[in-house]
Amino acid sequence: MGVGSYFEFVVLAFGWIVYDGVWAVLNDTGIVYLPFLGIVVKNVIESKKAGDDEGSAAVQSLKKIEVDTVVAVVVVFLAAVPSFPLDMAQMRYVRPSLECGAGGGGIVTAGDAAAPYGPIRAQLSGESAEIPLWWAAMHQLGKALAAGAMAAIPCSSDVRGLHMRVGREAIDDAAALESMRRFAGECHRRAVALWAEGHGLAGSADCAAVGELPARGGCVPRLPGGMSTARPQLSRADEIKASFDYAGSAWLAETIYPALQSTVDMSGLGWARALPRDAARPSGAYPMCAAWWTGLRVRLLGGLDADLVADATDPAVGADGRALGWYARPENMWPHGSAEDAVLAAVLEGRFRAPADSGDGFGRTVSYNAALRERGRAHDIRVQREIDAGNYGTAAKKLLQGGGTLVGGAAADLVAVAGAGVKSLAWAAEGVAIRETVTMLQGLAQLIFVVGLPFMLVFSGYSAAKLVLFTVVHFGLNFLSALWGVAFWLDNNLAGMLDMRHQGPIQSVMIHNVTKTVFIVMPSVWVAMMGWAGWHAQGLVEAGMSQLAGASRAAAETGVGVAAAAARAVPGPVGKAASVVGRSRGV
Repeated sequence: MGVGSYFEFVVLAFGWIVYDGVWAVLNDTGIVYLPFLGIVVKNVIESKKAGDDEGSAAVQSLKKIEVDTVVAVVVVFLAAVPSFPLDMAQMRYVRPSLECGAGGGGIVTAGDAAAPYGPIRAQLSGESAEIPLWWAAMHQLGKALAAGAMAAIPCSSDVRGLHMRVGREAIDDAAALESMRRFAGECHRRAVALWAEGHGLAGSADCAAVGELPARGGCVPRLPGGMSTARPQLSRADEIKASFDYAGSAWLAETIYPALQSTVDMSGLGWARALPRDAARPSGAYPMCAAWWTGLRVRLLGGLDADLVADATDPAVGADGRALGWYARPENMWPHGSAEDAVLAAVLEGRFRAPADSGDGFGRTVSYNAALRERGRAHDIRVQREIDAGNYGTAAKKLLQGGGTLVGGAAADLVAVAGAGVKSLAWAAEGVAIRETVTMLQGLAQLIFVVGLPFMLVFSGYSAAKLVLFTVVHFGLNFLSALWGVAFWLDNNLAGMLDMRHQGPIQSVMIHNVTKTVFIVMPSVWVAMMGWAGWHAQGLVEAGMSQLAGASRAAAETGVGVAAAAARAVPGPVGKAASVVGRSRGV
């Protein structure tokens, strides 16, 4: 017997165990037989209300009782009495593939202790249960149809899940993070500021000599022409400028970092003084930015979860002809030079604010005056400390006190951190929580249905029409698995189209609302549709049963008429009595 999720292993077995116990109680107390008494009483009363004579009423009641009793007995033996053994050892869950590979994600059995809910399933494995034949068949049919529908859904990698893992990933190297903070101020921010200054002064020159770069043979080269390979709608220059968000921008590492040196002693980070590199500096170590980043990149990547990096950068090609790793695809790797850099940039964006257009690496407008820049750096550190501590009001006050060195971008950055940025993260977490919870809600709905099924059957009087209604509802609950697959595909593809790595508050709201719609509203509409279909199917069955009862009544009346005619042909008292009966029946 197949299940649609790990949770179904537990609730399905537990539900039918409870069903068996409830049915045994109802059987021992005699409650299961009350509907048969109700059939007799109901049909006798209805026949008397019809106003027929005594003989006809008795025949009609007998025929109706006969038909309703036969139907009820069939319903009881097929859909109520537990008879099909439920063996948890034969239950299995076919785990779907989320990497668009050639096959599924594997088969998990109820005895697999490594799968989720292992201890609970092990506890239930010693229990035995039986299922009515009707519901066992409907379960198999419903799961088969749901599996067929899911097989028709195009493959979709788990984009939302991957980016949620990236968003909550923590680099397990405190020293590397501290080095990253220092590098951001001493190299990344300065390099972006120098590029902005050189870009404005370059004019027709191929390389602009700005700041301290000429002293080490460096300059700010002109951005190359042409179009981006990964995103042909953008120019190569746009691609390079977009890469400035990342401290390890390949263009900065190749052009500016080699001629840029730290202005602060970094011996506390493990650097040693070296000559002639540090000859012009006071005592201490002042690394070159290119060498600093080369070693820092290795340390930062080493601090990431190896499984996350492997999943995100897997270059193997899946069944859809694309790389299995999201960041291994050129359009998603953009604007970085490698998949590893794309993953590292996404993780760092959660810790270090990305630069705004022509910004300084932290979303703030740059002052190119050296004295103001140094003073602004100290002020930025104080503001950032307040933001990190969650003191947004104090940070805003310090920000406004900063004067002309911090304008425009700083205010936008603070608003993003204090408002939309926080909400976006909460919405992303809620979206993933909704997606991960819906299958459990489906299992709980199935559990409630199974546990309440004995009472519904008894209270319905073992009605065939009500059985059809219950069957349609049961099918609707099973088929929700296919709807989750559709919702998963829609949710992930929307996230991919909006490029979750760089989504703003508006995109977050869009994705959040769509997630709620596809995972909550759409299944609710489906359940309502199934309820409507079940109600009308019940009406069709009731109409059919009424026609069957009408045919039985007509047959009974015909039989009475034939008997009366035959009796009238007999002379004597019997014939007279038959004539009286015939006249009373209109024969």
